[in-house]
Amino acid sequence: MTGDSNTVYIGRKPTMSYVLAVITNFSSSDTKEVTIKARGRAIATAVDVAEIVNRRFMKDLNVSDITIGTEEMEQEGGTRNVSIIELKLARKLEPPAKEEEVKIVELNEVKGIGPKTTGKLIDAGIENANELASSNPEKVMGAIGSSEERASSLIEDARSLVKQ
Repeated sequence: MTGDSNTVYIGRKPTMSYVLAVITNFSSSDTKEVTIKARGRAIATAVDVAEIVNRRFMKDLNVSDITIGTEEMEQEGGTRNVSIIELKLARKLEPPAKEEEVKIVELNEVKGIGPKTTGKLIDAGIENANELASSNPEKVMGAIGSSEERASSLIEDARSLVKQ
């Protein structure tokens, strides 16, 4: 059941009913935040809803705030305390930058580069195969005193190693 425009109240329906309600609330392009409210035994379902929406359907969400508390409920013979929870889901402002793991390949792993050539390349500021792969043939030619064909061949071999 939903009351406030961007609030989903959790009850006894199947979990996916509430997941759909949250997604529907976010379908409006100007909706930045949806609140999930539950009390008592429905708290576990509220947490499940937030996790399912965030992990399976809308990966651009954060749980921006969690509020917990206790409410007194009237019942026959007096009152009883019931736990409550509010989970606020909000759109992330920016997607996180992907940190790509860059594997550094040593110069001696490139076909045709021995200890002398490695020393010459390092002296020229090319310290690994990754840097060799992004070098131009003229720089490599000058560093190792070779033909343009050999320099280009070394660069291509370095590029194929770095891509792996």
